[in-house]
Formats: sequence, C-alpha cells, structure tokens
Amino acid sequence: MNIKIKWETDAEKIDASLVRDILFRNDIVDEFINFDNKYFIVASKGIGKTLLLNYKRYELEKRYRSGEAENGEDESIVFIPTKKPYLDFVTNFGFLSQDRLNFLSDWKKCKMLWELAIETSILSYYYYFSKEEGGKVAYLKEINEGMERNLSLSMMNNLINPTFMLCEILRMNIKQVMQFLDDYSNKIRAQFTNIQSGVIVFIDRVDQSLMDYNSKVWINVQIGLLEASWDIMRMNHHVKIYTSIRQEAYANYSSPNKTAISGEVSLIKYTSKDLNGILDKLSNFYEKVSYVDFIGFSKLDNLFAQKEENSFDYLYRHTIGRPRDLVSICSKLSPEKKNLTKEKFREIVNNTASTDIVTNAFEEVEILLDTLKDKNNREKFLALLPYNIFTFDELKDVCRKFNKLLECPPIYDCKKCDKHGHPFCELYNIGLLGIVKKDYDSGKLKQKFVEPSEMNQFSNWVLPMDSPYYLVHPSIHVYIDGLRNKFFSSKYNMIRYLLIGNNYTWEKQYSNLIEAQKIIIGKVPTEETKEHLLSILKDFEKPQGVINKLKEAGKTVVDKSVELSRIIELLLKIFESRS
Repeated sequence: MNIKIKWETDAEKIDASLVRDILFRNDIVDEFINFDNKYFIVASKGIGKTLLLNYKRYELEKRYRSGEAENGEDESIVFIPTKKPYLDFVTNFGFLSQDRLNFLSDWKKCKMLWELAIETSILSYYYYFSKEEGGKVAYLKEINEGMERNLSLSMMNNLINPTFMLCEILRMNIKQVMQFLDDYSNKIRAQFTNIQSGVIVFIDRVDQSLMDYNSKVWINVQIGLLEASWDIMRMNHHVKIYTSIRQEAYANYSSPNKTAISGEVSLIKYTSKDLNGILDKLSNFYEKVSYVDFIGFSKLDNLFAQKEENSFDYLYRHTIGRPRDLVSICSKLSPEKKNLTKEKFREIVNNTASTDIVTNAFEEVEILLDTLKDKNNREKFLALLPYNIFTFDELKDVCRKFNKLLECPPIYDCKKCDKHGHPFCELYNIGLLGIVKKDYDSGKLKQKFVEPSEMNQFSNWVLPMDSPYYLVHPSIHVYIDGLRNKFFSSKYNMIRYLLIGNNYTWEKQYSNLIEAQKIIIGKVPTEETKEHLLSILKDFEKPQGVINKLKEAGKTVVDKSVELSRIIELLLKIFESRS
C-alpha cells in the first residue's frame, strides 16, 4: 500500500503498518512493545501515546493472526474495537450536571463505572461472536431493563465499546446510576468471569474527552480507568486491557494498589539524545535523508549568545522535549528545504515554537491551571517580563504587579500567600520557567526545566525559592516580545552571550554578565552607546579585559555625561570586585 504522509502530528492519521518505519525505540518503548506485562502507557501530551497503542495492537494482531501466539491462543482472540479505529475513544461526554461531576470526582466511583462499562462491552463482543443466541438476548434484555430509557433492540446484534457504554450510563441521573450499579454489577461480573477465550481491549484519549470539565474529574476518571483495568485483568486472565493515562493525572493520585499497578506501567520519556534519534528516524522516513542533510547544515551561529551551536541543539532548546514539537517545527521547515538558509531556519524555529508549541503547551494543561488558564490573563502576565533571566526579587516584583498589589505580603515565603495568583509557579509547572540548581552527578550548577515526564503537582507550592536565577524558556521569547510591544510598546530584552537550555551548565561568571547587562539596558540613554557597552561584555569570561575596555569606553563614548560615567563606574565595580 503506497500511503503518502508528511510530518504528521496526529497519530490517528498514521497507518499502523507504517509505524515501524518511524518509531524510535528506546528501552522503555521496547519494553512496552515486546513484553506482555506492560499495559498502561503514562506520558504527557505530545509524547506519542496513541502511536504506541496503535502499534502495539498492530503487532498483537499480527502475532495472533499468524499463529505465533503462545499458550495455545490463536485467531479466536477478540479485539475491542473490532476494526478501525484501532482504539476505543470518546470525543466528549456531553453535558454533565453538577451531581454527575461530583460523582466523577471520586476515582473509586469512576472505577465502578469503568468496570461495568468494560465488562459489558466485553460480554457484548463475546456473545456477538459466539453461538449462544439465547444467552445473548437474555443478557442484553437485563441491561435494557436497568436503563432509564430502553436501548434500541438493534444493540442486541451490535458491538458495544467501553466508552460508549460509559456515556450511556452517564445519561442517567446519579440515583439511577447507583441503582443500576447495584442491580447489575454483580450479575454482569458473574457472566464476565466465565469468559474462557482471549479478549484484548484498547482504550485511548480519555483525557481529551474531559477537558471541558474540571481537574478533579479529569484526573479521577483517568485513574478510575487505570484501577478498573488492573482489577478486571486480575479477575479474568483471558482479558487484557491496554490504555493511556496522562502523566499529570498519574502523578496526582494515591491508592494502596499504586505500587502493584506501577509494575504494569510504561512511563514514556525521552532524553535529548533520544529526541535526536527520533528526528533522524523521522527525517529518513519523510525526507529520505538524515536530519542534517534535510536542513543542509549541522551548525549555525547563535546571534544572541555569539556562539556556534549544533543545529539540532538549537531546535531542541526551542521545544519542551516532546517528539510532537520536533514534528511541528519540521513540518514548517520541509516546504522551505530547497532554499533553507540559516537565517530562515532560525526564523521558522523561533516562530513555530512561540506559536504552535507554546500555545499547545498552555492549552493541553489548561484544565490544571488557575492563574494562567485565561488567555488574556496569561498575555498580560507574560507582557510584564522585561528580561529572560530574573532574580527572585525581580520575580516577586513582576508577580506583585500582575496581582495589582502595592507591595507583597510581609512574608518571605510565597508559598504562604494563598490569596493571589501564582503565575510563575504555573509557568514552572508547564516547563517554561527554569531554575539553576546543583547537579549531584557532576557537582556543577546546571539549568533545569521541568520535563514532560516530570509534570506532576500543579499547585502554588512547587517553584523552588532558592534558585539564584529564574530562566524563561527560549520557545516563548518571540511570543513575549510581541506581547510587550502590544501592551507597552516596549522591548523584551534577552541576556546576551549565554545559552538557555535544559541541563546546560551554569557558569559562575554569568552573574557578572547578567547584572552588568541589566544596568546597561535600564540606564544607558542611547542605543549606540548601549550596543557599544554590551559588545564589551562579550569577553565576560576574561574580567580584566572587560575592565580595561570599560575604562577605555569611559574616555571614548559619544554621549559623555555624568550619568554615563556613573554607569561605567557601576559596571567596573561588578567586574573589579569579582575578578
């Protein structure tokens, strides 16, 4: 089959037969694909959960249809759903009244619903493909009697998927739901446990169907599915259930079963080296050449840092570490590949990061946000950021302005301030605000951004307060620059001569560089002199050389003034005291 696709970001549009050619397999992915005791994929959005589930089903179907299965299992295995789409999913649960939302805010109650829905689904498939006509009719009649409205009689000859059954149950009011559970859970389970042939169920994208509700519902419906799937497989070993759970939901629940369930979880994560491998694999598939040959160069100049940078590193720093981010950028690079210059490459990477990637990053966790949930609030906050590097005091000042306070409450610990918004905490949670911390393996200071596999507690108490500096992610720079121009007609100032990126080393000399640049940016009156003084700082790693050039600048600058002399004196003090 000759299927043509180009840098596709939607896994549903990628035929499962093609996945082998584009799937990068690190140890975690290999374990999920090759072993039979990994059922639950846990990852944040954009990591490739749907792609992996599609491929797992494709491989299992091949195994069972070809007679390669062990333990005597063969093509009598039933897959749910039976045909494409490969995975069962629901687009939306529709309107849910407050009592239903309250009900779904408890994962234990969600677990009961999922158990009933999945077991009912499995029985509908089992009876549909079996010869037991009498049993099938009797079973479905019992289901019909329990519903508020009669189910269509044609359902007795059709297949019921788990998510469809869940939606049908939720059409009833809560009193009827509880009565239905009470009346039929045990009866259905009794029939379910008698199933003696293999059934494999695939459920995906539950998180997406819950984005219109609230965070408790979003988390607990997913956790209920996880717990129900695990319990169902324990009750009937002929049944296997593969499903995906968002990392943020998985990290926010506790249960006596969690440790046991964790042995069946594949927590998907990729290192920068893995992402480089992913990019090469995708480039070879879509462009028929390696990534470097696709874009035409391996290195380029970083204009702000005044350093030569690997072209993959430049692209990677403008993502938040997800395979889909790479695909999103490359889909914009591909049409330009014949005439792709380094300048055009930088422009496309920067713009795609600040529009597609950053927009998606906020939207995909919107349900977990508070202060930055509203786009207008978000933009007003980001427009207040004058630099891409802050001290804690500067960060607090921006937060104070955003919350329209004359001064912050008289406490050092922001975690005790629960009456106002905490935008920096949310920016940190999303992975768009970094910190500087000691790396215990190397003993060096390193930059650290929250990675997709680390998106855990979305609260006002997660931002470390002991970082010497806070770093705005490179992916959002163009966006902030536009917002500052829109709201204040002012410039967003990026600190020069250093690279911002996850796990990049943080040099001690950066303190001099940052402090000096902020003085120049904030106090020097003319652009010409400002640029001249900033250019002197390029050699910040050689403090004595900077000192000599600053002294010379004091004699030669065009706009000589008392104020400028004071500025140069301040700059000299910075470098002389630390040289």
